[in-house]
Amino acid sequence: MWFFMAINRIDFDKPIDKSRAKRLAIAILHNPVTPDSPEDMKDILVQVKWVGELVSELGHQAKNVILDPADSDLVRKLVNAVDVVFNLVDSSSVEPAAAYWAVSFLERLKKPFTGTGIEAMVLTTDKIHAKVVLRQAGLATADWVSACDRRAFRPGITYLVKPIREDASIGISQDSIVKPESLEELLSVLARKEIESGDAYFAEAYLPGREYDVPLLETASGVVALTPVELQFKGFGEAGLTEIYSYHAKWGGNLVEYDGVQMHLSQDQELNQQLQSMACKAWDLFGLRGYGKMDFRLDAQGIPHILEINSNPSLYLFWPH
Repeated sequence: MWFFMAINRIDFDKPIDKSRAKRLAIAILHNPVTPDSPEDMKDILVQVKWVGELVSELGHQAKNVILDPADSDLVRKLVNAVDVVFNLVDSSSVEPAAAYWAVSFLERLKKPFTGTGIEAMVLTTDKIHAKVVLRQAGLATADWVSACDRRAFRPGITYLVKPIREDASIGISQDSIVKPESLEELLSVLARKEIESGDAYFAEAYLPGREYDVPLLETASGVVALTPVELQFKGFGEAGLTEIYSYHAKWGGNLVEYDGVQMHLSQDQELNQQLQSMACKAWDLFGLRGYGKMDFRLDAQGIPHILEINSNPSLYLFWPH
C-alpha cells in the first residue's frame, strides 16, 4: 500500500482499485553495482528487485535503469520513455555525489519521481547544518563538536565520532566511540579520521537511551509518520560493545553486531506520539517530499532527540507497515 501511495499520493482512507488505475511505465533508477561494490551498494539490488515485483503486482510496467553520469544522454532517453521514476540511487563511499546527481538530473528533466528534491536532500545530508536548523526550531538534538564549532565540548563525556555527510552508517564503528579528557584530544581524533577517510567528521554526544527510527510517508492529505521502529541491541553489553548501529551492525562483518540488532514496532503509545509529532515537524521544517526517515535516541532522562534526518532512505522500514 505504501508503495502505491509513493507513486500516486493517494489517501489512506481510499481503497486501491487496480482495475481503474492507469497502467504506468515506471523506471527504477539505481546505481551501477558490481561484485566488488561495498555491501551497502549491493543491497540496492535487493530493493530494485523488491520494487520491481511490487510494480508488476500493481499492474504497472517496470524498467530498470542504471545511473551512469558518463552517459547522461542514454539515461535521459530511458527516463523520458517512462511515466514516472522510482529513484533508488544512493550515495556511497565510492560514489559520494550519486544521490545529488540523480535528483538534480530528474528535476532538470521535470520528470515525476519518488522521494525528496535536491534542496531538502542537500540541507539534511549535512548533519551539522541539520542540527543547527533543528535546534533553532526548538527540536531536541544531541550536542555536537566539530573543528569549527567547539562550544558544546564537555570533558569526560562519551562522544560518537561520525562523518558529517555520509549515511548508511558509513564510517561508524565501535572505534567511533571516544571519551576524551580534553578538547585537543577530541580534535585530534577528528583530524585523524579525516586524514584516514578523506571525509569531514564531527563528534556527537552519545545518548545512552533507546533508539528509534520513524518512517514517514507523504499522502494526499499530508505527511504521515508511521509506527516508530525500536532498535534493540541484544548481547552488546555482554560482548563489551557500545549500543550503536554501526556499519558492521547494519551490513555485516561482525556477527555479534549484525545478529544482535533486532527491530520491533514500538508498543509505547505515548512515546510513539511524541516521536511522530517531532518527526512530522522536522519533515515540514526541511520541506521533505515522498518518503523519509528520522533517527531518534533517548537521553538518560528518556527525552527523545533527533539524531539524523534521512531524506533518501532505504525502504526496509516501510515493510512492516
